[in-house]
Amino acid sequence: RLLKDYPAKLQAVTAEQVQAVAQKYFNKDNMTVATLDPQPIDPNDNTPKGKPHVH
Repeated sequence: RLLKDYPAKLQAVTAEQVQAVAQKYFNKDNMTVATLDPQPIDPNDNTPKGKPHVH
């Protein structure tokens, strides 16, 4: 049922609704800033690095 109803529900969302949600959640209090620093790769080291991040 979800797959059947989903496209119509998406099309029913108005630009004003999107703007309201953006103003509510996209603000400095909810902001996350990350700096990614690439590390050199050792072609002979095949061990996993870190843990996977899953939402």
